[in-house]
Amino acid sequence: MAAGAWWVWQGEWALTSRWAPPTLVSVHAWVLGVLGNAMLGSLLQFLPVAANTRLSLPLPALWLHRGFNLGVMALLLFFVRPHTVLGISALLLLAGSLGVFALRSLLALHAVIPVDALQRGIAMSLWFLLATVVLGGASAMVLTGHLSIPLERIVNLHAALGLGGWCVGLLAAVAAVTVPMFQGARVLTRRAQRIWGNGWRAAMGLTVLAATARQADSPLMLGISLPCAGLACMILWMQVRSPHPRNLPLRLAWRLGAFFLWLPLLLPVVLPLMPVSATSPAASLVAGTAVVVAGLPLLVLGMQLEIVPFLAWIELRQRHPRGVRVPGVGRLLDSTHKQRLVLIHVAAAVAALIAAFAARTTVIAGVLIMLAYAGSLLRFGAVWRNARAWQPAPESPRSQ
Repeated sequence: MAAGAWWVWQGEWALTSRWAPPTLVSVHAWVLGVLGNAMLGSLLQFLPVAANTRLSLPLPALWLHRGFNLGVMALLLFFVRPHTVLGISALLLLAGSLGVFALRSLLALHAVIPVDALQRGIAMSLWFLLATVVLGGASAMVLTGHLSIPLERIVNLHAALGLGGWCVGLLAAVAAVTVPMFQGARVLTRRAQRIWGNGWRAAMGLTVLAATARQADSPLMLGISLPCAGLACMILWMQVRSPHPRNLPLRLAWRLGAFFLWLPLLLPVVLPLMPVSATSPAASLVAGTAVVVAGLPLLVLGMQLEIVPFLAWIELRQRHPRGVRVPGVGRLLDSTHKQRLVLIHVAAAVAALIAAFAARTTVIAGVLIMLAYAGSLLRFGAVWRNARAWQPAPESPRSQ
């Protein structure tokens, strides 16, 4: 919602250039505020269950989340009003919270010796997170005048490893388990998992090589387009010919999200038909919008549509004794409301992509983004309120 409000306030300045302060605010509001919180939350929920590991944190997870979000706010303020105190505060809070999450998760994974594709994928994505944090810290030190190194190469590699390595890597590892579980899709074979893992690592290796070769936007485009296209192929391959297809809203959100993730790889074909050159700096802005504002948030939304009512159902189940029939997950958030949320988020994603081509439509896109996330907030809030307010019907005198 805050990112949408920023677009409304800034108008076409919000998407002027990837180096402009309003654009930097937009990018980090999405990547850290939306995707970052979702990635860390899913890690806390997923590691103990699917990866068979226990995550031990030196501080309560709530405090680490608070420190992370305070760091996000300090960073956004730093982009608006650059000041050394804000820059150092953002660096310490973000590096501290993300570093603790990543290192503790890696220790938990290595304690059980990663032997399957899920654990290896999560561990590799966490290493990319640590690299992203280090590169982000180096960028902040350059901007505050405490370090003198070429900024563009550091920032490009920072963005590519953060999106293609951390976000895509973690989502792919989780998707290999949750897509068959929640969507009735086909299960990835070990061979398919190896093909995906090797291709993903090769793409990130090419990204690092392009950065060391001092290419301009090559690390960013490689680090975004290849891993995202690979994740999209994996999702669509699992959904095709599903043995037991179910949960249409979730399947729709992931299918459309996969479509948006394909766009960066198709830009050299699409952009010559648009008023944007495939080699211009705007190309990376369009690619980033397709991934950060459209594709990945749709995948996250799809999972939220399942996780939020499930967590509410668990709390409802714990508050009532055994033998009491409580509403099922499907009653806490029915399919109709899920489809409405998916459709309004798709409309906001399309509007955001149009705004990346035609900046004069940024305000309209910002309004749709605010409406989409406000609708999600209200609906998820209603799920929790209904779960906490539910009481079993009193028994009739005859049954007594």
